[in-house]
Amino acid sequence: MDAYFTDKEIYKLRRFTKSISSSKNKNKCKNVTGVIDKTTKQLTLIAGDAPYCYICNLNLNKTSGQHKGRSFSVNAEFLIQLPLYLTKSPVLSITQEKGLIKLGVTDHTIRSSKNHPQLPGFKSYKCTEGQETHLKYIDEYQKIEGDPISKATFEMVVFLASKYDSFDFIEFDPVNKAIFIQINGHVSQVTLDENIKLTVPLILNELAVEDIKQMLDQNTDRCIHFLQRGNDLLLQGSDISITCPLAGIEEFRKKKKMLADVIIKGKIDFFALNMEVLNCKKSYKSITSGHLYISESLVSINNIGDDGDLNNEGENFTRPLTIFSIDKIEKAKEYVFRFTVKDFKNLKNLSIKRIEEIKEMLFQVTENQVGQLLLEIFKCSKSTVPLSVLSVERDDSRLKEVLALHKDYKPSQLEQPSDTDKNQHKPQGAQGELDV
Repeated sequence: MDAYFTDKEIYKLRRFTKSISSSKNKNKCKNVTGVIDKTTKQLTLIAGDAPYCYICNLNLNKTSGQHKGRSFSVNAEFLIQLPLYLTKSPVLSITQEKGLIKLGVTDHTIRSSKNHPQLPGFKSYKCTEGQETHLKYIDEYQKIEGDPISKATFEMVVFLASKYDSFDFIEFDPVNKAIFIQINGHVSQVTLDENIKLTVPLILNELAVEDIKQMLDQNTDRCIHFLQRGNDLLLQGSDISITCPLAGIEEFRKKKKMLADVIIKGKIDFFALNMEVLNCKKSYKSITSGHLYISESLVSINNIGDDGDLNNEGENFTRPLTIFSIDKIEKAKEYVFRFTVKDFKNLKNLSIKRIEEIKEMLFQVTENQVGQLLLEIFKCSKSTVPLSVLSVERDDSRLKEVLALHKDYKPSQLEQPSDTDKNQHKPQGAQGELDV
């Protein structure tokens, strides 16, 4: 039996093979199962390991020979070459030999010249029986139909998700008219502009967003069917369908329920804070933690020598930081937060070069329902998602000691720097010495 492919079907096959041969999929898609449906005259290809699977439906040309319901398994490397051969000769030979399927294709890629014309070759591949897990998946997949969502809606979802460089999960919540996004394990809520209308609730990870892009690009349907089952996401179209795992979605939902309240919010010179912590870590290897003091009028970075650092008992320091504004704090309240130097040094997205480019950074301290405290750092006041997050602890037991350190300085040393001083806050020898 010869199966004839139109240009449209060859194009679909080319996009399918490109997907399964990509760097993220080639280890998962070593074999492809094909199923011929004699009723619909359709060849269905499936690759991947459940729950992450790709399905491509190819319509066989009406001039194709009589089809029989068959299934087979072919090496992905052979299948990936097929579009090249079918472009020259769009015929796939499907024969049966001792109960097994053999695929054959004419090879016009053999080098030829006017003086040395060459006849085309013929490549064939003896297939094995269809992979059982694939056949089981196709049988289950064909009984499921998700809810239709317009391509325009998915295009808006992709656009909104593209605003974030990286994320674990992103949820589009039409009820609350908000986006909930998890970055590095931390969940934030983003209020949408009034002109953006969400119509369907969706929870996606980065991989799912990439799969939606592929569905938009490869499917000719007006709608894409969408179904979320447990930790799996199913995207269906007449041309291609994809399932994508959403591992960790339950943990995301739990974290969303525990969204935190903001207890302090303001703008400070984060560069000075960052460099002081890293310089101290470099100069005093035994320092493992620091204390951040925050009040309406003063923010300072402090280290108390006997805070578990027995080799550094005599070393105490305090340094005031430039405050651009304190927008939210309980009046007459003083806070002392303890953090570990290691966690601070490992903060993501906070390279020295990046911090230098930002004059002032928005920060806020949040507390969730179980009392977990986080120092959230934003690029600017318009940012809705933290650039980085640091876990901190309330340590009011150190308040008297921190205030005592403040008293060791002359009053002028704890005054806010003038405008001419704000550009002179970089510690000597700091630049180029540390790799955040």
